[in-house]
Amino acid sequence: MTDSKVDASPATADQGIGADDPVIPEAVTSFQAITKQEDLDRIIQNRLAREQAKYADYDTLKEKAALHDQAEADKLSEIDKANKRAEKAETELAELRLEKLRRDVAEAKGLPAHLVPGTTRDEMESAADALLSWRGEVPAAPPNPTPSPRPVAQQGNPSTTDRPSGIAAGEDAARRRGWIK
Repeated sequence: MTDSKVDASPATADQGIGADDPVIPEAVTSFQAITKQEDLDRIIQNRLAREQAKYADYDTLKEKAALHDQAEADKLSEIDKANKRAEKAETELAELRLEKLRRDVAEAKGLPAHLVPGTTRDEMESAADALLSWRGEVPAAPPNPTPSPRPVAQQGNPSTTDRPSGIAAGEDAARRRGWIK
């Protein structure tokens, strides 16, 4: 085949291409047909070499990126662990402060701490005052029942009556029935 050259003059608007398009270089416009397998292999090898050169440091970059990602993950996990520890400590501190406040209010009002509900001093004091006023309205506990003057005779609990007990009582009962004289 012969080398054919494309007109390098700017195209007109009639051809559908803008008049300000750059001139097409001659090297791009010339074409040679590949007739031998060796030529094709050489062209392919050159193209592969150019592509491999683009990504020559890909493996090292990939390793560095993996190390960076791992370091970031470790840093985040350490930060997460520290945040969790801080949250736990803050929660425990808040619980301890609330319990101390509850004990202080209960002690000031003369009540057991477990009976004072609330999360603020005002809530606890109003609940303690309500409990104290309620305690004043409730009747006192019923008095203990008085023991009966005569305990019931039971095994191991002899009666304290004036009746005879023991062998003498048995002999008296047997005489009354006529069993003995």
